[in-house]
Amino acid sequence: MNKSLRKFLPLIILFIILSILIAVFDVKLAALGFNSLTLFGGNIFLFLLSVLSFVFLQKGISAASPQAFVRYFYISFISKFFLVAIAALLYGRLVSHINRASIIACMALYIVYTFIEMSILLKAGKK
Repeated sequence: MNKSLRKFLPLIILFIILSILIAVFDVKLAALGFNSLTLFGGNIFLFLLSVLSFVFLQKGISAASPQAFVRYFYISFISKFFLVAIAALLYGRLVSHINRASIIACMALYIVYTFIEMSILLKAGKK
C-alpha cells in the first residue's frame, strides 16, 4: 500500500463507517429529525475536503522550508473554510426546508475529520 495512502487510512475508515451507519440507521435518523441525504452528502463533501487538505499538507511536509509548510497549511485551511461556507450557502438556497439537526451534525463531522487529519499530521511531523 502506498505510504501516503496508509497515513490517510483513518479518514477512509471513518468515511466508510459513517456512510454505513447513515444508511443502516436511515429510519431512526429520520425519526430523530435528521435528513439522511443531507448527512450523507455532508459526509462525502467533508471527506473530499479532507482529501484536498491532506494533499496540500503532504506537499507542505515534504517542502524544504518551514515557510512553505505554513503556506500550504494556510492554503488548506482557507480553501476548506471557503468551500464549507459556499456549500452551506448553496444548501440554504437550494432546499426549501433547512434541516438544522443535519447541519449541526455535519459541523460536528467537520470537527471530527479535522481532528483526525491534524493528528495524522502531528504524527507525520514527529517523524
